[in-house]
Parts: sequence; C-alpha cells; structure tokens
Amino acid sequence: MMESESGERTVVRLVLKRMLPLGVLGLAMGLVAIKLYGMWPRNFTVTVDVGPSERAGVQSVYIEVTRPDRPERKLSWVDIRAGEDSNVPMTHTFRLVPGRYTFFFCIKYTDGTERNWRSTTRVSGSGSWKISSPQAEP
Repeated sequence: MMESESGERTVVRLVLKRMLPLGVLGLAMGLVAIKLYGMWPRNFTVTVDVGPSERAGVQSVYIEVTRPDRPERKLSWVDIRAGEDSNVPMTHTFRLVPGRYTFFFCIKYTDGTERNWRSTTRVSGSGSWKISSPQAEP
C-alpha cells in the first residue's frame, strides 16, 4: 500500500516538474504577444458635455459601444445617472483595444424626452474624449 502512494506521488511530482514550467512559459509568451501586437485593453474615458441650462433637466445618459463593421454586437454599455450636482461631469471609462468604435449616446430628460446620436472615433491608446450633445450650448 505504501508503494502505490509513493508511486503516485512520484508521477505527480514528475508531471509538475516538467509541465508547470512549460505552462508558465506559455502564459508569459501569450501575454508578451498580446502586448507586442497592441491588443492590450486601454482605458478610454468618455465625457458627455451638455449645456449648463440643459443639464438641470437631464435624468441619465446611456452610452453603447460597438464596432462600425458589426453594429449589432454591443461591446460595452453604461447608463450614467445625473446627480444633483451639475458640476460633476457625466463620465465613464471603457477598457478598449485599439481600433475604430461607434458610440451611441442617448440623453434622457426628466420630462420623458430623449435625444439620440451616434459618433465614430479611433482609439489608439489610453486617453479621453469629450463629446458635446448636438444641440448643447457651446
């Protein structure tokens, strides 16, 4: 009975000694390849700017992210609730790999109306984008 347990432990030890370093090496190579080819997700901050007079009536802002070539597939979305303080920006940070993205914006007002529009931009690295609503005050 002692021999079988010892034999099993030897096999497990042998597998771990040989396979674990290969697994760690493979994982490291995969992460380096992702980093080298620029496919590491970047923080991309989007701020929706509405005019000061319009801000008081804003209930929430919905933002949806898609690729221009596949608009039916949502990559990310967020519903930002407007707070009492109009000085706090309506901002969200997305984690996106470099490429072109289409952003769908929907501003919902307290009176039940909505304003929708789309805008396409290129994400090349970490950064921010401040976009104004189409009819907001300059």
